Order: sequence, then structure tokens, then C-alpha cells
Amino acid sequence: MLALAVGECRAEGERETLGLQVCSVHPWDCGKLAFSGSTPKAVPSIRLVEPTSVPETAIAYRLSLFVTNRRVERKSAGRRPAIYKMFASELSSDLAIGWVKVAFPQHRQPGDRPFTARDGMPNPLAEFAIVEHQFFGSVAELVAFASANSGQNESLIYVHGFQTRFEEAAARTVQLAHDMSFSGIGLFFSWPSDATLGRVWVNDYLNARELKEATSEDLLAVVDSFMSLSRRRTHLIAHSMGADLLLTALKSRANSTQYATTILAAPDVDMSVYRSELKRGLESASALSTIYCSAEDRALSRATSVNGEVRLGQCPASWETQQMVDLIHVVNKAPPWIDMTGWHSYFAETRAVLADMEQTLRTGGRTPRNGMQQVGGTWQLYHTADTQTGTGR
Repeated sequence: MLALAVGECRAEGERETLGLQVCSVHPWDCGKLAFSGSTPKAVPSIRLVEPTSVPETAIAYRLSLFVTNRRVERKSAGRRPAIYKMFASELSSDLAIGWVKVAFPQHRQPGDRPFTARDGMPNPLAEFAIVEHQFFGSVAELVAFASANSGQNESLIYVHGFQTRFEEAAARTVQLAHDMSFSGIGLFFSWPSDATLGRVWVNDYLNARELKEATSEDLLAVVDSFMSLSRRRTHLIAHSMGADLLLTALKSRANSTQYATTILAAPDVDMSVYRSELKRGLESASALSTIYCSAEDRALSRATSVNGEVRLGQCPASWETQQMVDLIHVVNKAPPWIDMTGWHSYFAETRAVLADMEQTLRTGGRTPRNGMQQVGGTWQLYHTADTQTGTGR
């Protein structure tokens, strides 16, 4: 079991070491370990809530590695930890590398949305909250840290899409790893995709797309360095515009299978560009890659209107069956609800998709897909009231 994985403090008086986490007496009294030579020592912990108000096992913790090409800035975060305002929505020529520890409600259900508030002190009883972080000077130091603290030889690299803040990417990575019972180590690549409130959405969207070439180069350098140094079995998951970044990076890797699993979730990718430029890179990435799409994805409908080209994540009727790629059409049969993402985050917020991704990570994908019906060249995965989640569905 991964030393950095989810942990909880036990009954009062017990002491448990979980990777870099030391829990003593109460779940809110957890601090990181600082290393002096070979002897770890406890660093004073961060108190997030009053001890009298928290059940003994109310909060869980998980660590995730990160690499970002966002510009680092020093500015006040108000009552929130400094890392919440540390990364700007601007590109940097340097990479920031490190780990974050995320606290979250212990008894949440798989697929419940990893809510992160924009203001106020983070409350891990109700949201995913970054409670600690540490920076490294290089990917090599990151890999050394992972190797020293992970008992599993697997890694999950997540690439987020448009309108995603750094802390939201951290929360999503931890949520995915936790909800899929992933025992390896998680890493997210964060890029300056978040829109600036008060500006025109279309301008922010187009500005984010302009970062594709530079960001895809950074992403490829990170993935290559991490894999060559760690020699881990690596799974890739990219969402929305992040899938475009990943496919652009994979163009230079055609005919070179490297990754255990490659998953594109709701990819915001021009269908014509995919066919002409990106298809071979995905076919070669893994023994079997998976694309999750939905015709009901309203966010991608908006992207289509801006780009003038149907998106890969909309389950295009012109899909041509690929031998090394499974296309999964997620059909929403559940009662409607208010969804601010426009049914765009279904890959992480529906139990049926989470279960399929978990199985794919374990087996590398398989055909036929369990419990699905194949229609034409696509597999049909039906999301019903019986498979919906508690909050995000």
C-alpha cells in the first residue's frame, strides 16, 4: 500500500505513521515529517478546526506531487494558506515542483464533487483543502521523494483543462486517486488555464488555447523526466483542453508505446485535427487507450461554437473505429439537476465512469468493456439514477 495514500488518525492515544504524516491523538493534529539526515522529526501541525467539534475519524489525508508552469507570485491569501494565491494565471519559463497534502471529508461518497471554496479558511469537513506543501528544486528530487515514500511502482499523472485553478487540480487528482482506490502515487501538471473573473469568457478561452504549444512541451518534458528517472508504470488522464495538450505532446511519440494507460476525458479537441495530426500519437501511447465522450456535454457545445469545429469529446457520429482506442459514449439517463459544469465533469463525478476507469487502470483496458453495449464503433455506458453520486452525479 502506498505510503503517501489516504490515512486517518485512530482512537485517542494511538499513533500511526502514514508516509510523511504523523497522527497523534486527534485527526487535526497531524504534521509533516522534516528530515535531518536519516532521522525524521515532527514539525508542528496546522490546526484547521477546533478539536471539540470534530469526530475522531472525520478527516482523511492524501498527498499528491505537482509540477506547474504557472508564474509563482508572493501575495496575501487572506485567511487561506499562502499556496492558494501563489500561482498566477500566467505562464512562467520555469517549472515549480513539489507536493501538497490535501485533507477532505473521510466519509464522502465516490464521485462526490471535490468542492474547493474561493474564500475563507479551508474546511476539510466540507471541502478538499490543501493543508501543507513543499517545493523541490528538480524533477529528480521529486522522483527521489516518491521512491523513498511509495511502496507501489505505479503513478497517475493528471492534466486538467480550462478554467481550473491550482488548488482545484490538486483536489481533483486526490479525488480521482482516492475514488478509484489507486494505490500508487498521484501527480498533477497544472498550467495557467483559469479564466479571470470579470473578463469575456471567449477571450480567456482563446488565450488558454494559445498556450497549447508551449505548455505541451513542458508537459512532455515533465512526463519523460519522471518516467525515465522513476521507471514507474505510468497512467495518464487528461480532461477537456488538457487532452489537447497531451495529444499535442504525444505527436512526437508516435510508434512508441510507453504508458500503461492513456485516458482522455471529455476531450476539447478539434475532430479534424485529431484525425489528421493527433490520432497516431494516441494509438501508440498505450496498448489500449480510452476516450470518454458525451453528446450531452454542454461545455463542449460551447467550445464547438467558438472553434467552429465539432469536438472529439462530443461523440462525433463520424467516429472511425480505431484498433488501439476505445470510445466510450457516456449517456445521461438520470433525472436532470443543476450542474454548473454543463455535464463536463461526468468522468470524475459518476460512479459508473469511475468504476470503468478504475478497472482500466488495473487491466490496461479490455474489449469487450464490462457491462456495456457496443453500437457501431462506440461503447455505450448508461448513467442512471442508480449509478449517480451524492452531489456531483
